[in-house]
Amino acid sequence: MVKKIFLISVAIILIGVLILGGCGEPEPAAPAAPAEPAAPAEAIEFSLISWTPPGVEKYVQLEEFAERVKQGTNGKLTVRLFPPGSLVASPMELWKAIAAGVVDIGSGPRLDVSGRDLGSALEVFASDSPATSVNVYLMHEVYDKFPEYQEEWKDNKILCFTASGTAYIYTATKEVRVPADLQGLQIRLPNARWPIETMKTLGGTPVAVPTSEMYMALQKGTVDGTTSPFDGLKEHRLAEVCDYVTVVGCYAGLAPYMGMNWDSYNNLAPDVQAAFDEVVAWYMEAEPQLCDVVTQAGYDFGLETGTEYIYPTPDEMAQWDAILVPWKDTICKELDDKGLPGTEVRKFVEERIEYYKSQMK
Repeated sequence: MVKKIFLISVAIILIGVLILGGCGEPEPAAPAAPAEPAAPAEAIEFSLISWTPPGVEKYVQLEEFAERVKQGTNGKLTVRLFPPGSLVASPMELWKAIAAGVVDIGSGPRLDVSGRDLGSALEVFASDSPATSVNVYLMHEVYDKFPEYQEEWKDNKILCFTASGTAYIYTATKEVRVPADLQGLQIRLPNARWPIETMKTLGGTPVAVPTSEMYMALQKGTVDGTTSPFDGLKEHRLAEVCDYVTVVGCYAGLAPYMGMNWDSYNNLAPDVQAAFDEVVAWYMEAEPQLCDVVTQAGYDFGLETGTEYIYPTPDEMAQWDAILVPWKDTICKELDDKGLPGTEVRKFVEERIEYYKSQMK
């Protein structure tokens, strides 16, 4: 848990004493000019673009984040929220836009693929994660333990990993119980290498479609299905266009983040930076719990609207594992051959997942 650090700034006032000396009658001193009041420090405004639309729970939490920053810094720093697409055209561009100073803070999925071999594979390694909050913890734990993962995030300051839930298989009209049922189906996925390759390995035809176009693609029949965590049923209205959800984890949503331009952060005055860090610490504690609330709300919404959840039988699940387990071995080998700790990261993630599962019993 992030330790809270309180820095109290102390103003030291030095009083100079002027001693006049000399012979004879001193000339009357000229009246001192009245001291001009010190100009108040100019308030700083940071821009924050979120790829979560206004009105949903996570956007509301960002609004609280902004208010806490204003209160915690006594108005010296304010954060102005911008909705998706207002400052940056797409989430694909967000990470680089933060680094370039186009925006001070960004919250959304990391969709640029260059130099993210380990991060993309991590999403597949964590496909058996039991909760969205666990995905948040896993991202922080891997970040703290593996410098190679830190390297992939070095361009900006990570304020908090936000994560999304485990991605399951949604289909518009066809039930999918075993991998063979995916044959001939076009399944929408995010633009991430290993999740796309995983769908190919399972037998489906992956189609890279932005989240903003996912609903329309399903409604028009451009794709037969998609992958999404449970919150997509409500937040992205997938319950309206998908009859079935096959509860087999293809990958976990270990791409979302809340990042900040390094110069914007480093140029803050020490007292403002300390107060800002306190609010970030609050956000890091609140985010995992909110993630689980949002996931549960999506699942419940699916039940209310008639979505059919397909839980494979043990025999059916064995067919999925027969493909997914050796596929993860293949990913590990490629990473290991590149000098990245693929096998080590996978082992660590799977051990942590088992730990969290034991805590949830």
